[in-house]
Amino acid sequence: LEPFERIHSDDAHAVAQAVSALIHGSPVHNLEYRFCRKDGQWIDLQCNGRVFSRDSGRVKELQFIIREVTESKRRQQQLVRRNRQLAALTLLADVANSSLNFEEIARNTLEVALQTTAMDGGCIHLADAAGHRLELYVHFGLSPASVEEMRVLAWGAAVPGEVVATGEARVLANLAAEPAAADASVLLQFKSMVVVPVRAK
Repeated sequence: LEPFERIHSDDAHAVAQAVSALIHGSPVHNLEYRFCRKDGQWIDLQCNGRVFSRDSGRVKELQFIIREVTESKRRQQQLVRRNRQLAALTLLADVANSSLNFEEIARNTLEVALQTTAMDGGCIHLADAAGHRLELYVHFGLSPASVEEMRVLAWGAAVPGEVVATGEARVLANLAAEPAAADASVLLQFKSMVVVPVRAK
């Protein structure tokens, strides 16, 4: 195997730089990288290294202490997500309690939804039951072309229209494979989508 073949391609450069520095005498502290086991599973490793011995001033041996940190990183990521969700929900509660402006509440609701789902963009449509259509109300992270194409959607058409018509939320992990996405070319710009109908009391 090549020296870095089992190291994730996104981490290989940093590992190579650390090894180069180590050979020139600089110790390595808490270097984290992803490593592929023989069974194909990716794990997270943390490495510390130093020069163990020299011969006539040249590095002869290196010493490494490597430990797996997959589980601790998973717990850390969970904690980050929970803190982000808590902050987002706190923001939403503050806005809901301090504002009677429906647009402001809608914008902050959308912002909280995007933060908690870690999605790049989204929007809220208002349903015009009489006209059997959806009208774009607020949005974040959408291109001008996307905004224009999604400004008005037909009731029952494409993914958002189907969700409104059926009243059932949908989570689409691979939007390109969905027949309903073909009805609106703008939807094909996204990899995944979560569409949730909300009825005001």
